[in-house]
Amino acid sequence: RTNQMAVQRPPDSASSSGHDGVLGARTFDGARLQFDFAATQLRIDSNANRAPLANPLDTNFRHGIFAHVPISIAGVAATAVVDTGARRSVANRALRQALGFTESDARLREVEPIGGATAHTTPTVAGDVTPVILGAHDYGALELAFADISVFGALQLTGAPALILGLDILRRAQSLTLDYTSQQVAILA
Repeated sequence: RTNQMAVQRPPDSASSSGHDGVLGARTFDGARLQFDFAATQLRIDSNANRAPLANPLDTNFRHGIFAHVPISIAGVAATAVVDTGARRSVANRALRQALGFTESDARLREVEPIGGATAHTTPTVAGDVTPVILGAHDYGALELAFADISVFGALQLTGAPALILGLDILRRAQSLTLDYTSQQVAILA
């Protein structure tokens, strides 16, 4: 069976330079994606008769595409939005405050601003946190970025600790599986 996928280039603008294409989550409706980080492979399974995921995380798929999973950062419970397109994880203001970092905290340092598919960037600071616990696995220490990016408002995640869970944490696992049919997520540490 052959699956064909269309990749669209962003509109012609300053933001389109350097982008080969953007794949949205809707591209994978009805499919299971397995990111095998250990083997550097991506598997897309659209077989309707696939086996259930082993040991899935408690997951809430908002709008059917944004996987929200529970995470603990330095003992603070938070909601993590799985984003395989994010290079680094970014936390909201509520998580920064819950971790005890103040706006002018000496433990925070300026880091590369957060950008995305547009030319817009957001000033960003980072601080060291440990442990990072996802599922039943401790992923150790992390330089966690904090920024007031608009996606938190769009996903209604400004009032409670939350973060965009990027590849800086996800790649520490052997694999990540997103099942858009069963709306489950599994991580193999």
